[in-house]
Amino acid sequence: GKVWGEPLFCQLRTHEGFGYEVSCSARWTYGIIGMSFKVVTASKSANEVSTRIDDFLRSFRSEIDSMDKDTYTEHLVGLAK
Repeated sequence: GKVWGEPLFCQLRTHEGFGYEVSCSARWTYGIIGMSFKVVTASKSANEVSTRIDDFLRSFRSEIDSMDKDTYTEHLVGLAK
């Protein structure tokens, strides 16, 4: 979650004011790696939150794609710990 956690928080909570709490984490469930997102808000609908998370993930992919190999590897190792 650290690779995308800070940028997600910065974009959704700080810049867009999407909620009181914005966080994400990686999880391991029955051998399947997944991502979990949490947004606590009184001003946005569940559909707005879901759409905005999807938009963020699409836009953030370009940052992952342009990341240099050493930085990318460092993040992967951090996720594996």
